[in-house]
Amino acid sequence: MFEKRLTAFATTFLLGFFLGFRWVYWGAVQELPFSDMADYLAIAKRVLCCFDFSHSEFWQSYKPPTLPLLGAGVLALSGDNFLTGWRIFLALFTLSSLLWACSELSRSLGSSLYGLALLAVVTFSRSSIFWSLKFSTEGVSEAFTYLIIALILFSQRQEKRPGLWWSILGGVVTAATLNRPNVVML
Repeated sequence: MFEKRLTAFATTFLLGFFLGFRWVYWGAVQELPFSDMADYLAIAKRVLCCFDFSHSEFWQSYKPPTLPLLGAGVLALSGDNFLTGWRIFLALFTLSSLLWACSELSRSLGSSLYGLALLAVVTFSRSSIFWSLKFSTEGVSEAFTYLIIALILFSQRQEKRPGLWWSILGGVVTAATLNRPNVVML
């Protein structure tokens, strides 16, 4: 009983810091998308209006499609407040994937300490906080990594229709690879 209460307290504490660090960082740093981030935003706008993944009529070059697709969805929902909408979306995507990975890790290893350790490492990770500000592939790749870990651990335990879960995992790995191709190394 004491361990469950301690775990619940520690999780709540870490969740507060996870969201709090990001909130404070977003308020302290004002940065508009530039360079490749601006390119991805322009592509997201083209995806939203015309389902066109090119840079422009002249530049028919290719960028991986996952980030522009996610960006188009956030643009549709948030409109002029895109950066705020993106940051909230990315924080929730990362947090939900991370919490599922922590839960599956704890269940697989038989102790909640492993999940809490992972949550603590990510909560206080400067790179995770840094990439939460930007419309870029790195933050999305982080969230996909936690989701892939959670799906692998979850799929291993499934006795009914395991093929379904392995297929879903394959789809998520494909989306992650089409976000940042180096994910294929996982």
